[in-house]
Amino acid sequence: MAVNADLGGIERVEVLRGPQGTLFGKNTIAGAINIVTQKPGNELEGEVEVELGNLDYSQVRASVNVPIIDDVLAARLSLGTRRRDGYVTNLFNGDDYADIDQLTGRLLVSYTPSDATRVSLSVDALESDSLAQPVQFLTDTVPVGGVDVVVSDGPQSLNQNRLRKDETRDLGLGLTIEHDLGDYTLTSVTSYRKTEADTQDDFDRLPQARQESLSDVSQRVVTQELRISSPADGWYDYVAGLYFFDQKNDA
Repeated sequence: MAVNADLGGIERVEVLRGPQGTLFGKNTIAGAINIVTQKPGNELEGEVEVELGNLDYSQVRASVNVPIIDDVLAARLSLGTRRRDGYVTNLFNGDDYADIDQLTGRLLVSYTPSDATRVSLSVDALESDSLAQPVQFLTDTVPVGGVDVVVSDGPQSLNQNRLRKDETRDLGLGLTIEHDLGDYTLTSVTSYRKTEADTQDDFDRLPQARQESLSDVSQRVVTQELRISSPADGWYDYVAGLYFFDQKNDA
């Protein structure tokens, strides 16, 4: 439900096959896609990426890295926006459908108070308000109760009294603390994520009000992980820890 990956400042993407529950938690029985962002550093730098297209399409990604105290404190801010007009006409009211309106942001703060301790804070947010991808009939009319009802006027058109709409607001916080205990590393990972989604849909895809759906969903997830890892230069190594997970869904 909560996805916020449309940002710049990506360092690498890891595609991991097979069960990954040991380090990535539940729902990773077939693998995981891990998107690793660029960490704050000691150089003042920034980048801007712009894409333009038809239907007033625009996508802008920008990020800036700001060193505050060399080798101790730094921050990286990333912002992104993506917009596009709809390309499918709704015959019911003449409005365009399948538009995009999305705004994203992420702040990373890196703090290294000593050689043995490393602290990383991440805050990300997303706001999306779009008329989602359409579902269209393959014919211009369909029989309903013995009457042919007009459902489209050719490609990229439909006729629905209610359109599929998605409004999503997402907020995520993450705090990672690593501390070296001799050759061992103690790690604490704390995370919080809240997502609110308002959706509507017209299941029958017809101009009449027959089968419609309205939903208001809120999800909150809190996790806490404590783990210790052994040195990796011996004939065996291990990772041990505790994991707490709490999720609440309201619909």
